[in-house]
Amino acid sequence: MPFVNISGENEVSLKIPGRSGAGREQRAAPAWQQRPESMSPTVWRAAKVLSRLGNPMVLAVPCFFAVSCKATPRWRDRMRWWVLSCGLITMVPLIHIRWGVRTGRISDHDVSVREERFWPYMLQIATVGFTYALLRAFGAPRLVIGLVESVSTAMVAITGVTLYWKMSMHVAGAAGTVTVLTLVYGKRALPLVALVPAVAWSRNILDHHTPAQALAGAALGSAAPLIVFRQMGLLND
Repeated sequence: MPFVNISGENEVSLKIPGRSGAGREQRAAPAWQQRPESMSPTVWRAAKVLSRLGNPMVLAVPCFFAVSCKATPRWRDRMRWWVLSCGLITMVPLIHIRWGVRTGRISDHDVSVREERFWPYMLQIATVGFTYALLRAFGAPRLVIGLVESVSTAMVAITGVTLYWKMSMHVAGAAGTVTVLTLVYGKRALPLVALVPAVAWSRNILDHHTPAQALAGAALGSAAPLIVFRQMGLLND
C-alpha cells in the first residue's frame, strides 16, 4: 500500500529515497487539496472517489437499510426503522458541516483539520443519542438498537481521541459497516472486507491520515459493534 509521510495537519512532504536532500519532492498543499505531480490523475481521482464513498454518512445509508431489512420481515416496518435510525444521524451532521464550510468555520467537508472536529463530533453524539431515545420510545427491533449503540460507542471513543490525535473516522466507519453486516448476514458480507483497506488507502494517499491513524480507526470501528452486539446477546440471534 503506497503510504506517504505526513509532517503536519495541513502540510505534508513526500520523500524520495536518497542520500541527500536532492531528489526529494517538497509540497506545501496536501493531496486532498491539490494533486501532486508525482501522482497520476487516475490514481488521484480514484482516491477521491473512494474517500467520498467511504464517508461514514454515505455508508450509513445502505448499512442501516440492510440491518432494518434483517430486523423485520414487513417492508413498511423496514422503511420506518431505516428512516428513523439513519435519517437524523446522516442529515444533521451533513447540514452542519456544509454550513460550517460555507461560513468559514470548517476548512473542508472532510473536516481535515483536527482542531475543527470536536464540535461536529459532539453534535453527532447528541444526534445519535436523540435517535436512540426515539427508537426506544417507538419500540425498534433490537438489531437496530444495537447498530445505533455501536455508532454511539465508536463516536464517543473517537471524539475523546480527537482531542489529541486525528484518528480516521472514514476508516472507522468502513470497518464498523463491514463488521455489522458480517455479524448480521454472515459469510455473505465477507467480500465487503475489501472496502476497509480501500478507504484506508484513499485517506492516506490524499494526506488525510497516517497509516497508524487509519489502522486505529479500523480497530475501533470493528471493536465497537463486536462489543455492543456481544453485550446485547445479538451474536447468538
